[in-house]
Amino acid sequence: MAGSDPLRVVVLEGDETGQELLEQALRVLAPGVTGMLGHRDCEQASRAVYEAVLEAVANGVSTPDLGGHASTTEFTDAVIERVQTKREVWSSL
Repeated sequence: MAGSDPLRVVVLEGDETGQELLEQALRVLAPGVTGMLGHRDCEQASRAVYEAVLEAVANGVSTPDLGGHASTTEFTDAVIERVQTKREVWSSL
């Protein structure tokens, strides 16, 4: 029963995009990446992810749907790298 498993992702036959996007989104939001708790920290994590996505695209790292050539994994890796850099810089301020 699909409703009893909140982590279940329904993937249409031949379409793995939904599953892949979910897995990559969870990688970005993982505690090891954001490492933040609490309301203020959640706002900071949201800002870091938002800025990292914009920076990645501005630097030419984008998926085919945005006119680029990066895979979802490559794009996610670029975003995670930027989020982690922001965490390091912001924690030193």
